[in-house]
Amino acid sequence: VEQLRRFLNSAYQLYNKDHYNRYLFFRLLAFTGMRKGEALALNWGDVDLANKTLSISKTVVTVDSGEVISNEPKTKASNRLMTLDDDTVAVLAEWKLRQHELYQALGYSSSPCEYVFNSEVNSFVSLGKPRQWCRAVAKAADLSPIIIHGFRHTYATLAVQSGMDIKQLQYQLGHNDVHTTLQIYAEVTNKQKTETAKIFANFVNESNIKSNI
Repeated sequence: VEQLRRFLNSAYQLYNKDHYNRYLFFRLLAFTGMRKGEALALNWGDVDLANKTLSISKTVVTVDSGEVISNEPKTKASNRLMTLDDDTVAVLAEWKLRQHELYQALGYSSSPCEYVFNSEVNSFVSLGKPRQWCRAVAKAADLSPIIIHGFRHTYATLAVQSGMDIKQLQYQLGHNDVHTTLQIYAEVTNKQKTETAKIFANFVNESNIKSNI
């Protein structure tokens, strides 16, 4: 949790003034568990700020001719409607306003690009770009580099630790089979194992003390 906080704080410090969308990108990955390609394929029609929801129905994929938006989900369960927390909604709203202002500065009366994460040529951002952003943030935060998919592992681990129901976690991650969720993401960390042992020992010892009073 502390490392995630450091990373997001660093991302905010690095990209708050310019490239605010990069901070938003990591915020979405950290707080939803969505895949990188799903995030990059988002357009504003997928975002409902009033109802605090995000619809995932497509992804960026690599084909022989390059990268394209695919409406074919990675799994049948990948199409899902996610509920967002208030702070993430606020970050999305802030970027939508900034993006509109950037287009206005270029002479557009309305935004010509519907992608949440738009490229310099008014298309979606390449799959390789977030890796560069991530390295810059990790370096500024004095953290070891993390692969982008690592944010899904982090989300899942923290979700389990916070008590999220496994079926809800399966839905959030877009897994077809709950066993995938259990096997890959619901592993108990060494710290949790130690804490579990301590909790049990304390419970037994306290019970024993009480029984001897």
